[in-house]
Amino acid sequence: SMQAKKPHYSGFAIKVYNLSPQYLQLWWVNEKTTGSGVKLSLIHPYQAKGTASFPGHQFFLTPKDDPQTVLKRFSIDPTNPITVYDPVEDGMLNVGNLNANDRKQYYAQLTSLSFAKKYKEFTGIEWLAMFPKSRPTHKMWRADYFDQKHTVVTNETHYVFWPPANNLEEVDYMHKQLSDIETEQLRKCDAYRQAGHLTLNLTVISCAPRVFEIRNFLSDVEVDHILELAGVMSLSESTTGSSSGGISETKTRTSKNTWVDRQTSPIVDAIYRRAADVLRIYNRG
Repeated sequence: SMQAKKPHYSGFAIKVYNLSPQYLQLWWVNEKTTGSGVKLSLIHPYQAKGTASFPGHQFFLTPKDDPQTVLKRFSIDPTNPITVYDPVEDGMLNVGNLNANDRKQYYAQLTSLSFAKKYKEFTGIEWLAMFPKSRPTHKMWRADYFDQKHTVVTNETHYVFWPPANNLEEVDYMHKQLSDIETEQLRKCDAYRQAGHLTLNLTVISCAPRVFEIRNFLSDVEVDHILELAGVMSLSESTTGSSSGGISETKTRTSKNTWVDRQTSPIVDAIYRRAADVLRIYNRG
């Protein structure tokens, strides 16, 4: 009989709620160095921030402009990835002293947290989103059973021959109309692509979480092109925290990465368009 396999990776998503009317700074304690705090995220009043963490990681919260005043310290428990700072519950704030808008936001977060508790009791799965949540706006392929298949037919066929170097210049979406890009640059590469249509099959290999296998999504030419780009693009250290304000921590983040943007080349653009067709996302500008 088939049994679920427990992954070796112990990391998981956590969420930190700020149920106060002030801005809070979230810090991570770097115990491998000096034990000092590493600034992660600024949490707005009555909002929450999520990040990735591991069991036993230490965090603390301070006012935005007062890093010396620690309002809450907490250690990550894998059985409870949600941490709440609630000065009302702690007796530090009277809810009656809040203005109408603050009270509305406060009770909205309490409602969401109450739903998260019931959701976990019913499903055994954490609810880390806001309740009530809008319905998904994009296609979500069903994964009801193993080997279930879905078929997608796309015009974004494989590159099977290498285009000349002058045909692989960056796609200028910033300064040109989409129609001009397609006629002046992209269509010139059609001769190096498979004719007709490309049929892709999504095969369910996990139902929860949903995981699909898509064989032959990339051609050999496309794989080689991505590897070629990896050799010339600048890699930078991964960061902790949000994108623009992330902190690079060499002692804790050992990976390096870079972004291969859609406009990098017509081949990469075709891969993006193909992925959009699989995901049923409109991508024609």
